Amino acid sequence: MTYTYSSYEEEKLEWVNHTHEVIIESERFLSAMKDVETGQRGYLLTKDRDYLEPYIFGLKNAKSTFKKLQSLTEDNPKQQERLLLIEQYQKLKFEELLATIKLTQENRFSDALTIVMQDNGKEYIECDKYT
Repeated sequence: MTYTYSSYEEEKLEWVNHTHEVIIESERFLSAMKDVETGQRGYLLTKDRDYLEPYIFGLKNAKSTFKKLQSLTEDNPKQQERLLLIEQYQKLKFEELLATIKLTQENRFSDALTIVMQDNGKEYIECDKYT
């Protein structure tokens, strides 16, 4: 028995596949953001430059997956609006992480720790503000 899809069913299937693609890319983006922060924290704790590798790799991946999310959702104004907000907070988060790394490299670890303890970065990545 052969099944044929009507154009309506094919369209529904395409939307389901598209939704899954957006979800998967969102998960990749979140994972990359965690890698960035993990690398930064590892470096701050150890002052070992090897811990900057996940930071650098995550930064690159976060930027590329974010661009892909923008592309995947270009047909949805509400999602584009959310992504603009996320992009603003992402930029602030990256600036904060880089500042703490630079301060640590300049032997100003207590200044870097002060920034971390202010916990502004947590606000930048809390998901409830994007819903």
